[in-house]
This record gives sequence, C-alpha cells and structure tokens, in this order.
Amino acid sequence: MNKPLLVAASAAALLPGAALAQDRGESYLQVGLGAYFVTEDEATLDGFGTEAIDYDTGFAASALFGYRLAPVFAIEAEIAGRNTDFEGNISDDDLRTTAFMVNGVLNAPTQGRFQPYAGFGVGYLDANLDDTDGVFGYQAKAGVNFPIMENTQALGLEVNYLGAGDFDVDDSLEVSYGGVSVMATYRFNFGYGY
Repeated sequence: MNKPLLVAASAAALLPGAALAQDRGESYLQVGLGAYFVTEDEATLDGFGTEAIDYDTGFAASALFGYRLAPVFAIEAEIAGRNTDFEGNISDDDLRTTAFMVNGVLNAPTQGRFQPYAGFGVGYLDANLDDTDGVFGYQAKAGVNFPIMENTQALGLEVNYLGAGDFDVDDSLEVSYGGVSVMATYRFNFGYGY
C-alpha cells in the first residue's frame, strides 16, 4: 500500500473518534415538562395503621445543567418540581415536592438522528407537608434526544423514576413517596453538536 493511501485510510479510521471527541467539554441546559404518576402511595399514622392514598395524575417540571466529562459521560445538576392532588382518610390535599439532584449520565456514542441516554442520580427532596424535614432521594432515568438546528438544540423524551425516604409529618405520620415522570424535553448545547 502506498503512503498517501495509508495516510488517507488512517484518517478515515480516526474520523468517528474525532467527531466524538468534540463532545468532551460540551455543556448544556435542558428543561422538561410532563406527567407524574405516583407509585409509592401509603401513609402510616401512629395508632391507626397504614392506608393507601388515592393520588391523581400530577405534573412534573425540571431544569438542569449538564457537563460532558467524556464523549459518553456527563454530570448534571438538576432541580425538579412535582405536584399531585391526593385523597385519603388522613387528609385531602395536594403534595408538592422539590428535588435537588446530582446525576451521572451515559450517552450512547451515536452520530445519527437520535441519541439515547440513561442515568442515575441522588439528592435531596423537600415537600409542602407541615413540620416536615427533607429526605434523601434517588432517581433513574432514560431518554432519547432528537437533534435540531445543526445539532445545537434537541427535542427529546425522558422517563424518570424517583424514589425517596418517608416524609415524617408531626412525628406521628409517615408518608411514602415516589413515582414515574414522563416528560418532553428541550436541550440547548453550548458548543457544537453531540
């Protein structure tokens, strides 16, 4: 094989890696809005036992800042709010929570029309329940982005499971909490592409 042909073949082999290397250092902002479905739905009142709470479908909204440490790995700082009405013998009200999370996200190394990802996060949840301290929370999520506008922006779909410790209310009531969010997302990338 002559030298020019060998150089051309080597360059062609390195192009995918060079394209992915452009992602290193890229940061992004993402917002999401969608529905929230409660899956942890019990309340325990001292002396009265445990009962199920009848939650309505609620809504979820999130905003996050992400930074790619490597072509396929990013870290994110996220704030998310969830709101749902509920009914039960103990109380009829709405439950609003705010989650402050740190996520690690794996991005599939694709350069096509969609980019799937999956992640896991931990953080702190606060609720609008009276005399309630915040609790530890965790989440797992998966989604897909569809790049638009020369890869500087993306529309997407994300499914997120949020789990948390029980909220202690007035030292006599424990409310379990957790559920699934399905959100449409919009992402803006600082820097070129995926």
